[in-house]
Order: sequence, then structure tokens, then C-alpha cells
Amino acid sequence: HRDISTHRHLSRDQHIRESAFLCFSDSGSHSFAHTLTAGEWKKFLHWLDVSGLALYFLDRLTQIEQRKFLPDSIVNRLECSLEENRQRTQALIEESRRLQRDFQSANIRYAVMKGISLFPVSVPRPELRHQFDLDFLISEAEAAAARQILERHSYSLFAISGRSWEFKK
Repeated sequence: HRDISTHRHLSRDQHIRESAFLCFSDSGSHSFAHTLTAGEWKKFLHWLDVSGLALYFLDRLTQIEQRKFLPDSIVNRLECSLEENRQRTQALIEESRRLQRDFQSANIRYAVMKGISLFPVSVPRPELRHQFDLDFLISEAEAAAARQILERHSYSLFAISGRSWEFKK
């Protein structure tokens, strides 16, 4: 446990964030029972979004039956974000499967990296993690063949940074 004098030096925003983090503890004894102003909710939601914790936060409060401490407008906003992310994640999974089938048909060795590859070891449910792209590791020798496959799927080379190629649809 932290020294209480340290606790007193936290700003209100820091106390709110700390309270959100404590909801994730295994003890389950912490609740997110804060009365926030509209401005504080806006700032807190922005922080949750930027940190990638928004959907995990909603999921955790649901698990520990603490959603009642959130205003309906906040629950609705987070549920809308969850549904949008669920749809985007499903589309990314389907796209990844199509690309992987084509890579396999062309005998291209590849590895799926980050994003959807983190499920289920690091990410309990893929729709809780914000993701917007697919990442594949492909050898330099097979890059041209992989590029042709990506271009057949309506991707265009967007940027090259060192040995990384970025494609956009």
C-alpha cells in the first residue's frame, strides 16, 4: 500500500484514473463510485480512449457488477464504442483470413503480429482491444509476391519506413 501522504498529492484527475485502475484488481473490493462533472467525464473518457482502456473498463465494471456507478449516457457511449469495435474487429479477422489463405496458396511464409494475434493469451476478447490494421511479418525475399497479393485485395503501398511497408486499402 502507498503512503497516505503520497495519495494526498494526486490531482482529482489522477484520483479518478487511479480508481479506474483499482477496478481491475483481483480483490474486486473496489468500485468506481465517483460523481464526475460533465467536463471530468469528457476528460476521463478521452483518457480511457487514448490509453486503450475504455472497452476493458466497461467490461470489467460489468464483470464486477459496478456499471450502476456510471451514468446511462456514459454506458451508452461505451457500449456504442464496443459494438463499433466488435464489427471492425470481425471485419479485420475476416480480412486476415482471406490474406492468409492467399499467402498460403502462394507458399509465402508469414507471421501475424500484434493486434488479433494477441488473442487469447494477452487479450481475453478481441473486441475489447482497439485495432485498426493488420500486421504481417514477411521475409524480404517474399515481399514482392506478398505485395501482389495485397494489391489484388485493393491495397496500395502507402509508405516505406526502413524495412517496413505500409499498405492502405
